[in-house]
Amino acid sequence: MHLNLSLGMQSPLSRTGEDMAAAFPATRSPVDDECCVAACGLPDTQLARQVALAVRNSVAQYGMIDPKFILADDVYPDQLVNLSGWDSPDIVDWIMELEKERSCTLTDDEWLQLVGDLFAIRDLVQNLFLCVAQRET
Repeated sequence: MHLNLSLGMQSPLSRTGEDMAAAFPATRSPVDDECCVAACGLPDTQLARQVALAVRNSVAQYGMIDPKFILADDVYPDQLVNLSGWDSPDIVDWIMELEKERSCTLTDDEWLQLVGDLFAIRDLVQNLFLCVAQRET
């Protein structure tokens, strides 16, 4: 006797980047840039806004989705693991994406301050803002 246990569902291991990019926004409502920036808890400055949007845009670009679906409280690995690229992130590729968005290069020590085993988008934004703000003073 042969049982078909697939029930029409796709194995998480066989999902393509396109599948992941299509599924992720289906579980949430879009959030505009201003709400996302405010949720990051930074001062109301142009630099803070630029940093917050650079992080949001780089995470979205790396995950192949529209940035409006990236929220300040999204956590890696909890939510972000459901995005293409974030299921087994090559942190160097994402860092290059963020540097392109921000038009800057950070030192290895500065990058080590940004990420850990568990982090929220808000954490990345706040840590990057501190690094950038210290450089500009």
